[in-house]
Amino acid sequence: MNMRIPEGQKTRTIYNLINDRKYQQAIKVLNKELQFCQKSRVISLLGYCHYMSGDFESAASIYEELTFLYPENQEYKVSVTSFSAHKASTKTAITKTP
Repeated sequence: MNMRIPEGQKTRTIYNLINDRKYQQAIKVLNKELQFCQKSRVISLLGYCHYMSGDFESAASIYEELTFLYPENQEYKVSVTSFSAHKASTKTAITKTP
Protein backbone atom coordinates (compact mmCIF):
# COMPACT_ATOMS: atom_id res chain seq x y z
CA MET A 1 0.00 0.00 0.00
CA ASN A 2 1.43 3.33 -1.01
CA MET A 3 -1.00 5.62 0.74
CA ARG A 4 -0.33 9.30 0.28
CA ILE A 5 -1.86 11.15 3.19
CA PRO A 6 -2.72 14.81 2.68
CA GLU A 7 -0.94 17.22 4.98
CA GLY A 8 -2.95 17.77 8.14
CA GLN A 9 -4.80 14.44 7.77
CA LYS A 10 -2.23 12.01 9.20
CA THR A 11 -3.74 11.68 12.66
CA ARG A 12 -7.27 11.28 11.31
CA THR A 13 -6.13 8.73 8.74
CA ILE A 14 -4.22 6.64 11.28
CA TYR A 15 -7.10 6.60 13.76
CA ASN A 16 -9.59 5.77 10.98
CA LEU A 17 -7.45 2.79 9.97
CA ILE A 18 -7.31 1.64 13.59
CA ASN A 19 -11.06 2.14 14.11
CA ASP A 20 -11.70 0.17 10.91
CA ARG A 21 -9.40 -2.61 12.24
CA LYS A 22 -7.02 -2.18 9.32
CA TYR A 23 -4.04 -2.73 11.57
CA GLN A 24 -1.57 -3.83 8.87
CA GLN A 25 -2.25 -0.65 6.89
CA ALA A 26 -1.93 1.44 10.05
CA ILE A 27 1.39 -0.29 10.83
CA LYS A 28 2.73 0.69 7.40
CA VAL A 29 1.68 4.32 7.86
CA LEU A 30 3.07 4.45 11.41
CA ASN A 31 6.39 2.92 10.35
CA LYS A 32 6.67 5.60 7.68
CA GLU A 33 5.90 8.28 10.30
CA LEU A 34 8.71 6.92 12.50
CA GLN A 35 11.16 7.96 9.78
CA PHE A 36 10.24 11.57 10.48
CA CYS A 37 9.53 11.60 14.20
CA GLN A 38 10.11 9.35 17.20
CA LYS A 39 7.19 10.55 19.32
CA SER A 40 5.91 8.20 21.97
CA ARG A 41 2.38 8.39 20.57
CA VAL A 42 3.47 7.05 17.17
CA ILE A 43 5.50 4.26 18.76
CA SER A 44 2.69 3.42 21.18
CA LEU A 45 0.12 3.22 18.38
CA LEU A 46 2.49 1.00 16.44
CA GLY A 47 2.71 -1.36 19.43
CA TYR A 48 -1.06 -1.33 19.81
CA CYS A 49 -1.58 -2.22 16.14
CA HIS A 50 0.89 -5.09 16.40
CA TYR A 51 -0.94 -6.34 19.49
CA MET A 52 -4.37 -6.09 17.85
CA SER A 53 -3.11 -7.90 14.75
CA GLY A 54 -1.88 -10.77 16.94
CA ASP A 55 1.84 -9.99 16.74
CA PHE A 56 2.42 -10.04 20.50
CA GLU A 57 6.17 -10.42 20.20
CA SER A 58 6.51 -7.18 18.20
CA ALA A 59 4.06 -5.41 20.53
CA ALA A 60 6.07 -6.43 23.60
CA SER A 61 9.32 -5.39 21.93
CA ILE A 62 7.93 -1.97 21.01
CA TYR A 63 6.65 -1.35 24.52
CA GLU A 64 10.00 -2.46 25.96
CA GLU A 65 11.56 0.26 23.82
CA LEU A 66 9.01 2.76 25.14
CA THR A 67 9.83 1.87 28.75
CA PHE A 68 13.48 2.53 27.97
CA LEU A 69 12.73 5.87 26.27
CA TYR A 70 10.09 6.95 28.83
CA PRO A 71 10.88 5.19 32.14
CA GLU A 72 8.49 7.45 34.07
CA ASN A 73 5.46 6.17 32.13
CA GLN A 74 3.92 3.34 34.15
CA GLU A 75 1.37 2.46 31.44
CA TYR A 76 4.17 1.34 29.14
CA LYS A 77 5.56 -0.94 31.86
CA VAL A 78 2.13 -2.49 32.44
CA SER A 79 1.71 -3.00 28.70
CA VAL A 80 5.06 -4.80 28.40
CA THR A 81 4.05 -7.16 31.19
CA SER A 82 0.63 -7.75 29.68
CA PHE A 83 1.88 -8.28 26.12
CA SER A 84 4.70 -10.55 27.28
CA ALA A 85 2.26 -12.64 29.31
CA HIS A 86 -0.09 -12.87 26.35
CA LYS A 87 2.80 -13.88 24.09
CA ALA A 88 3.85 -16.58 26.56
CA SER A 89 0.31 -17.96 26.95
CA THR A 90 -0.13 -18.05 23.18
CA LYS A 91 3.12 -19.98 22.75
CA THR A 92 2.06 -22.41 25.49
CA ALA A 93 -1.31 -22.97 23.84
CA ILE A 94 0.36 -23.60 20.48
CA THR A 95 2.77 -26.17 21.88
CA LYS A 96 -0.07 -28.01 23.67
CA THR A 97 -2.22 -28.25 20.53
CA PRO A 98 -2.20 -31.86 19.22
